[in-house]
Amino acid sequence: MRFAWTLLAGSALLVTGCSVATTTSTQQKNLDTNTVPFTGMVHGGQQPINGARVYLLAVAASSSGYGQLSSSLLSGTGNSDTIGSYVLTDSTGHFTIAADEYSCSGDQVYLYSLGGNAGFGDSDAIGLMAVLGQCSGSSFPNLPPTVQMNEVTTVAAAYALAGYATDATHMSGPTSTAAATGMKNGALNAANLANIGTGLAYATTPGGNGTVPQTKVNSLANILASCINSATGATGCTTLFLNAENASSAQPTDTATAAINIAHKPGANITALYALSTPSAPFQPALTGAPNDWKIG
Repeated sequence: MRFAWTLLAGSALLVTGCSVATTTSTQQKNLDTNTVPFTGMVHGGQQPINGARVYLLAVAASSSGYGQLSSSLLSGTGNSDTIGSYVLTDSTGHFTIAADEYSCSGDQVYLYSLGGNAGFGDSDAIGLMAVLGQCSGSSFPNLPPTVQMNEVTTVAAAYALAGYATDATHMSGPTSTAAATGMKNGALNAANLANIGTGLAYATTPGGNGTVPQTKVNSLANILASCINSATGATGCTTLFLNAENASSAQPTDTATAAINIAHKPGANITALYALSTPSAPFQPALTGAPNDWKIG
């Protein structure tokens, strides 16, 4: 089924004054187009995550429509599981994907990391995402030198792609031209919310023609951080998962899927979720009180 939520998957993100199709990121204009291979860093708040499994996935075009398994684009890494092949982060949170370890053409691609240790013990509750955008000829011409994956980039990815997702590893749309356009717009939406070169939320869209609800994005990121920067089974995770159920009332098992569920149900459990964002949380500026909802628009 297709989800009804705060963003329309086939249209531009509702950022004030913004036209996604014409937005050009400053970081895109200034970066070298030769980005193969590429590297990244995975952080929980300001803490590097060691031993995280990093997957390269594409929003799938499927005859079965929405919510199907994302396409795994990695191979030959020496590590794989039911999601697909993956690379591991080191003690500083760094990872590298070699030029011969992935193949794609025309796909809308995102990174997904699962598990690892943010300094509080190994935890499979840690799930993070970052949208890379469209792959062309097995390369991403507009990537920064190092891709940052953290709670902010995860919120951007979750809200931009939630119209195609049931969870962090099931994102797909129909095989129609309209759906392909929607997927492309989704990737552009993510680039309007957060900078994957810095891991920070924008206050103004990169093209300078719209505003971004930076404090709300940061508050959502801080809510995820309350789980990531805590021991397995701590209150941050149990409270987050209890209050971020999906449409079938099933709890998520990782923070990336929790973010997608919040995007699907932005009016649910607002106060309980806001309470997870403390004044000393890592991403600032943030909201100073609970919002009316968790819509981003």
